[in-house]
Amino acid sequence: MNLTLNPPPSQPTRLQPKPNEDLLVHELTHLVMHGLLWRTSPWLYEGLAEYMSAAHIGGGAYNFSRIDSAIRDHIRLRHPPNANHQITCASLDYFLPMTGKQWIDANSLAENRAAHSAYAVSLLLTHYHLQSSERRKDIQSYLILARAHRDSRRPFPRMQIGSATEIEKRLAKFWHPKGLPIRFKKP
Repeated sequence: MNLTLNPPPSQPTRLQPKPNEDLLVHELTHLVMHGLLWRTSPWLYEGLAEYMSAAHIGGGAYNFSRIDSAIRDHIRLRHPPNANHQITCASLDYFLPMTGKQWIDANSLAENRAAHSAYAVSLLLTHYHLQSSERRKDIQSYLILARAHRDSRRPFPRMQIGSATEIEKRLAKFWHPKGLPIRFKKP
C-alpha cells in the first residue's frame, strides 16, 4: 500500500501524485510530540495524531467544531463496517497495556484491516478523554508525569483510565446514534 497517494491512480498517469494530507498531519503531530513519544502509551500518541488527522479539512485547516462527524467519517474511510454494518475493533484490554515496541510489532504484522482497527481504537479512546474536562485533566497530568520521566530503565508511567469494559460500553453507546456502531472483541 502506497501511503503517499490519495488514492493510488488506477491507470498510468503523468500527473504528480496528490499527497495524503491526513497522513502528513498524522506524522507531523508525532514530530511535534517527539519528546514524549518514547515516554507515553502508544494508544495516546497514535490517538492524538489520528485526532488531528480527523480534524484536518485540507490545506492545513482544521475544524474541531464537528469533530464527532469527522471522527466517524475518518474511521469509516479507513475501517469500513462489516456485513452487519458494525465496526469491529479489538478490545481495550488488548491495546491499553501495549508498549511502543509491542504496538509496532502488532501493527506491522497485522493485515490492513487489523492495523486500522488499532488506530480507530486509539482515536476513539483519545476522543473519549478529550470530550470531558475531568478526563482532559487526567491526560494533562499524565503528560506532565511522562515528560518528567527521564530514565528509560525505569518503568514508564501509565495512564489509569478505569474499567476497559465500561469504557467500551460507553464508546459503543456514544457512537451508535452518531452512525458508527462499534463492537469490541478480543483478538
